[in-house]
Amino acid sequence: MHLIKVLANLCLCIVAACHRDASSTRVSSAPTNSGIRFALLQHSYWGGGIERPLFLVFSDGTILFPSARSDGVPTQYSVIHATQNGVDSVLSAIGVDEQVRGLDSLYDFAPLTSDQHSFYLVLQEESRLRSVQVRSSFRDSVRLRAEVPAAFARVYSKVLNFAAPGARPWAPDSIEVSIWPYEYAPDNPPVPWPPKWPELADPRWRRRSDEFVGEIRTIRLPFVEAASLDSLLHSRRERQAVGIGGKKWAVDYRWVFPHDSSWMFVRKRLES
Repeated sequence: MHLIKVLANLCLCIVAACHRDASSTRVSSAPTNSGIRFALLQHSYWGGGIERPLFLVFSDGTILFPSARSDGVPTQYSVIHATQNGVDSVLSAIGVDEQVRGLDSLYDFAPLTSDQHSFYLVLQEESRLRSVQVRSSFRDSVRLRAEVPAAFARVYSKVLNFAAPGARPWAPDSIEVSIWPYEYAPDNPPVPWPPKWPELADPRWRRRSDEFVGEIRTIRLPFVEAASLDSLLHSRRERQAVGIGGKKWAVDYRWVFPHDSSWMFVRKRLES
């Protein structure tokens, strides 16, 4: 009954707007807030990366949440736009309360085991953001361990079941494509890079050094190209590279979300 009332109030707000298993001390470890009030992210090899958030609440009233998932990874999103009161109602509805704000920065349920799935809560605290990491939280592929803090478990459950009246489909404007050298790929020839996409000489490519792969180059493409890129990547064989500019490259991409730099500070806590 409480949730029904919250959603009913939220509907009115949307209309108006259209006009401790192991832990450490709490740490404020992000730059000044730039648009995010709350985020729930996840990261693991099999569970998807932080570039596909499970929930985003922005200071301007924009709220993004998955409308479809595949193996737990969001594949489609919906959006609502709420007033300030509407945002507060949503945060209350998903269980963001003083118990959540009082969580420590780390709960690790497999400290001696590598490559574990992690959740990250990103919380606004006054003018700053901080994160709460819950590592190795599953007892199976779906259910959380009993040891997971009840406050986090409550938020996770409500986020997974969140729905809102008036929600509309949402997709980003662009994707960011990343490439890095894969000259040792044994399966030849490499899959050709489509001629309609920018070659390496295009000034839109950005290049940065990387301690693991030598260099990474990135470029943004319109989101409408995501389906074509998926087809290209799915066509590759296991040890086949993509040929760009006469060289072999490994290729991946991410959706570009609004203010995504706000939560990228959690990258320093990610496992490779």
